Parts: sequence; C-alpha cells; structure tokens
Amino acid sequence: MSLFNKLFSTTSPTPTSKKSTPIGAHVGDDPYQTYITTLAWIKETKAKMPDGSVFEVTPSMREEAFKSDPLLKGTITPFLMNSLLGSYVLNTADNKKFQPAIKEIRQYLVEIGLLAAFRDDFKDYTIIHGHSFRRKDPNNDSIERLAPLKNSTIATYRDPWDSTVAAYHQKIYVNNSWTENSSTTEYNTWFIPGGKMYVEGEVSDPRALDIFGSIKEKYGITDTTNLRVDSTDRIIAMHRVEPGEPAPIDSAILAIWLKRLLLTNSPNIIFRVLSPFVHIKNGLVLEVTGADGGKDLITTVPQQPPAGMEETDPEQYAAQSSMYNTWISACKTAAANVLKSLKDGGVFSSGPDTEMQVIESGRSVPSAFIKTMLDLLDQEIGQAFGFPVALVKANGSELATSRTILELFNTTYAGVRHDYEVVADELIRDKFAGKSWTYSVPGKDDTTETGTFTFADMECRFQLDTVDVKDRLSEAQAKLTDAQTLQAIKSVGAGRSDIQALGEEAGFGVLDLDNFDNTLVDTGQLSAQEDLNTQAITSTSREDLTPSESDESDLKEDLLKAYKDIQNDFQELV
Repeated sequence: MSLFNKLFSTTSPTPTSKKSTPIGAHVGDDPYQTYITTLAWIKETKAKMPDGSVFEVTPSMREEAFKSDPLLKGTITPFLMNSLLGSYVLNTADNKKFQPAIKEIRQYLVEIGLLAAFRDDFKDYTIIHGHSFRRKDPNNDSIERLAPLKNSTIATYRDPWDSTVAAYHQKIYVNNSWTENSSTTEYNTWFIPGGKMYVEGEVSDPRALDIFGSIKEKYGITDTTNLRVDSTDRIIAMHRVEPGEPAPIDSAILAIWLKRLLLTNSPNIIFRVLSPFVHIKNGLVLEVTGADGGKDLITTVPQQPPAGMEETDPEQYAAQSSMYNTWISACKTAAANVLKSLKDGGVFSSGPDTEMQVIESGRSVPSAFIKTMLDLLDQEIGQAFGFPVALVKANGSELATSRTILELFNTTYAGVRHDYEVVADELIRDKFAGKSWTYSVPGKDDTTETGTFTFADMECRFQLDTVDVKDRLSEAQAKLTDAQTLQAIKSVGAGRSDIQALGEEAGFGVLDLDNFDNTLVDTGQLSAQEDLNTQAITSTSREDLTPSESDESDLKEDLLKAYKDIQNDFQELV
C-alpha cells in the first residue's frame, strides 16, 4: 500500500450488508411489539438511513439528511448564509483618499463573482461536508472566474512530515455523449505543489510531467487514468473541519432522522395507545336437559384431553388433541385477520359460533407529547449549528431576547467569517499587490491634495458585515450630539476650515459649507446665558452619553462601534 493510501486514504470502508427490521405497528410475528421494540427503532435509526444499513455516515447520507429536514434546509441555512454573506466593506487606512483603488477592487470582486461563489459553497462548507473547493481559472495574469468543484469528488492529501506539502485529487466520471445510455470515462486530476499544466493527449509539457513524476514516485500515486495535472495555487480550499474529521452535520444527523422517524411513526404510536381491545369469542355454550331431568352446560369448544388418556387410550387422545390444536390455530388465524382488517381495511367472515366484542381504550395521547418531542429534536439540530430555534419560534416576551440571540450568533460564527475574509484578502492581494494609483482629495482652506499611493499603503482589509445588533436609538443620539457640537463650535466663532476638519473627523465627510458665512453668528452678541447653553451642548459628547452603571461598559462599546461604522458609511457616500 502506498504512503498516500496508508496515511491519507479518504476512501470509505466497504459497507457490510445488514438486514434491517421494517418499521411499523404491525410487523413481525407479534402484531403488538413491546417497549423493547420502540427502543430498537431508536437504536437502529442510523442503520435505516438512506443508502444505509451501516453505521458509517457517508457524503450521500449527509446530503440526504440535509434535504430531509425543512428546519435545516429552509430556515437555518438561509439565515446563516444571508447573515454572514449579505454584504461587505473594504476598510483601508483612509477610505476617502484611497477611493479610486477601492472602486477598482470592488469591480474586480464583482467580475470574479466572489460573494456569489461564497454563497454557492456555503451549505457544503458550513453545514453538510465542512469543506469547499474552487478552481481559479486564469485569463492571462488575472482570474477570469472561480469555477466550482464538487466537494464529494475532491480528496485532500498532506505530507505528515512537511506541512507545506498539500495536494488535491479530483476523480470524476464524465459522460461520453448527451444521451441517457451514454457510457462514462474516468478522469484523474492532481493539483500538486509547484505543478504545471498537463492534460494527457491535449497539453503536453515535459517539465510538468517530470514534476508530477517526482511526486508520484515519492507518495506512490496510482490514480493516473486520463491524467490531468495543475498547481495547488489554482485551488481555493476552505476547511471548517480537518479532512477526515466528522462533518458539521454529523452532530445533528441522528436528531434529523429521529425526527423523521417520530413523524412517520406517530400514527403507530397513536395506534398502540388508542387502539381498542377486541374480544373474539369462539364457540357456543348451550344449556341442555340431562336424562335425570337436570340442567347441564355443554360447549362446542374442543377440550384438551387429560394427560392420562395418552397412556390409557392413545387413539382417542390423538383424535381429541388434533381437534383441540386445530381450534387453537383457527383462533390465532381469526385474531390475525381481525387485526389486519382493522389496520388495512377488508372483510372478516366467520361461522355462527364466532362473536366479536370491541372494548374501547380508556387511554389518551396528550397533544403536547409529540410536539414536545419534535421541539427537543429541533433544538438539538439548531444547537448543532449555533442557531437558537427560539429565533423563529419566539412569541410574546420571548421576542425581547432577539438581541442576545444575534450576539450569540456573531460569536459562534466569528471563525467562519474570518475564513471567508482571509480568502478574499488573498485574492485581492494576488491581483493588486505592487499596483499604484493617483488620488485627489479636498484639503483645508479650499486646497486640493494630490499624490500617488500603492496597494501596501492602503492597508486594505475585506470585512463581512455582521448582523446589526446595535441600539439604533443610541447610535442616532451619538450622531445628533456630533451635529450639535459642530453647531455650538461655529456659534462661538470657529471658521469654515475648522468646521470642515471637525466634520470630517466626526464622520460627516465633505460638508456643503457654501452658505457658511451667511449664517455666521456674531460672537459679541452672545449673552452669558447663551455661553452656558453652548458649553452644555458642547459637553454632551459621545463619551458623556453614560448609561446605567450595570450596562455602561457594553453600551459604550456599542456606541463606539456604531460611531465608527457610520463614519465609514459617510466616507463611502461622499
């Protein structure tokens, strides 16, 4: 066995065939299964998964489980995707000064469809498999598009002694024609460190084949049918879990199938509890008058012969035993037919000596039972993905917890957000590193500042927007205070350039001050009381918006972050 196959094999073990017991209320020889049967349903749930009969979770099982759960597919995944990948900002050392470069970077990200690619791969990376792969298709010295690679066709290999050596192998089977009965051909693509483009029969590069040959010999690679080789630099690989580790959905897949099992078996549960008890009477009891005139009771039910008769009269014993056993068998058959008719519908026929009496069940199934079970399973599924189900099921006073829920979400998915941002930063750096631009921005005293800058000067950083959990009222109060401060400073004699500089610092961008002189207040006309009012307004700065002591620290952080966010928005607008 090769080194790769021995240390990094990602091939699933050969499934072991296992006969699973069918699920239902009327299964097996005994129509009424006991409590042990219910426990067996739960224990063998994994064995009853699609493509299952084994306890190993395969990629096809993960995908089937994802499609089978409306909460995960229809609510949790769209919420996570839209919250994480709704929009982004480009933060630089000076967004106004570096606006030409920011505009060009944004256009580039639109051309390669970065955010769309992130969204397309989201469920594979974050939910189902824990991995996503994209191939960077080049156009001269740039990237034309990010081509998707099917997750289940990619295997990741790493050298255990050198962490810089990583390779990706894609094995696919391609249809040879556009017909339903077309045959398929196997292709093997290897993305290796330092690899060069080589396509068997199409692109022949001896140097590329030599590079692959050294890797092939060192690691014992055998999958080379219809070989295609390229560099690992062409691959964007994102791993939420380490290759070979359980996928994110694995922690919830049992709950998903238990929920489906509960839903499909709820009629059986109700049947077991509410089904009436049927009493079948076979045979007749007749009252007769004896020879002595006395009254006797006789029955048409065959009697079991006494044990001693087997010794004294074997023939009579055998005859009576046969009649008795035949009657017992007929009773069992009748009971089975009655149950089948009750469950599936049908007609039950009998002779005149058979009577059925239905005894209604006095038990009941509380309506909250199944709902509670489903709620618990939904909570388990939500917790597996950092999604509090209360977010969609809350009502009344529970809605007040939405801020806490969203803050929890932001904390849980900080790592995922960072992974996306790192990939985006690398793509931007690969494209724009070393490039320079010219800039022209308004300065003080009606001057214009011009010059050049490089990509390194920008300190550009791609940042995904977070779910807005800030207090909008506090944010508005902070901006109102900024505006009032500018008005107060102007009223005590500040000039146009001073107001412009302070406005930019406060995040208002380039203010329209064409009528500044017409509205200037004569400082000599200010009374002592007006001076006091001005001081009061000026002192009501962002730092003075002090909440209660218990919330002081958190609210100050929220206000400061709100201020910085609005400042960035203002700068981009102007």
